[in-house]
Amino acid sequence: MTRIIKKPLLRTMVIVCEDSEVTPSYLRGFANELKAWDAIDIFPLPAEEAGTTTNAVEHKSGRKLRKLHAVSTPLSLDIEKEYKAVPTRYVREAQKRMEEAGHNEAWAVYDKDGHPHHENSYLLAQQHPRVNIAFNSIAIEQWFLLHFEINHVAYQKSAHIPLATHIAEYVIEKKAKTKIYDHLKLRLPVALNNVVALRLRQNNPKIRFYEKNPYANMDHLLLRMHGYGLMFPGDSFIIQGITFSILMKDEVCEVHVLNNAKAALISTQIQFYTIASNGAKNNIAKEREIVSPGATKEFSFEVKAYPLFYMEFANEVIVIDTTCNEPRIIAC
Repeated sequence: MTRIIKKPLLRTMVIVCEDSEVTPSYLRGFANELKAWDAIDIFPLPAEEAGTTTNAVEHKSGRKLRKLHAVSTPLSLDIEKEYKAVPTRYVREAQKRMEEAGHNEAWAVYDKDGHPHHENSYLLAQQHPRVNIAFNSIAIEQWFLLHFEINHVAYQKSAHIPLATHIAEYVIEKKAKTKIYDHLKLRLPVALNNVVALRLRQNNPKIRFYEKNPYANMDHLLLRMHGYGLMFPGDSFIIQGITFSILMKDEVCEVHVLNNAKAALISTQIQFYTIASNGAKNNIAKEREIVSPGATKEFSFEVKAYPLFYMEFANEVIVIDTTCNEPRIIAC
């Protein structure tokens, strides 16, 4: 189904994390600095906020933010018996919090660990298009490590992931005391590039994401927190009367642009680029062509060279990811 991309008047997100300290702390660091969303609720709440009704970040305009949770909405939700097994309960909690508080989209963030119910969790998320999964195998430390290096070792325990070689104070027994966001925030472009390389090597469509090790798609959540749209091969969407379709042909990703508007479109109005590990923006399509109303222009990108790239048009930034063979349908 082709989606029409149009920002709602109020954009809010809820994130439910498996652990209570490290991951929420890391994500709150971004939520407090990024202004793409009017509010981002992150659960579990830190101990000092456990008695409040919301942990949403301040509105980007500086105005007082409305409380997102109704008075009747408990901070600790009752999860039905059939969903109580982990990690299914995180997906269910994300769904319930989204629906009860009126959020635009929801994320469940969890690790592989030794959980036996990953398939149930995945299938539950598939039933709710606005509920997404940010997954790490074997643990969140895998994602943290990608801020420094690409490591293809299939670690079986979080304690084995050599994050302490880069952050000396990060040891599993005391990790909650580490200000992990401060250590990693400036290295996010490195992680965004490294995780794509990691997934590209693990891109076997016959293997579910939760059966892969190493694997991470935390970048999808971080990109959404930055306000970017996220699209995959097979998706199509409309921006201001222009239809964009993403197709895969062998090892080439094609973006078909159909001009349904009344005026002609100049192809350079659409920017395609990558962002390097140092944050530099590199344009990857520069040809200039007039696309008349009713006409189509095709852009082609070799996956080996550009497994993930950005498309910018009419003040919308869309990330096109060819490395995820089980994409979620993510609202823009």
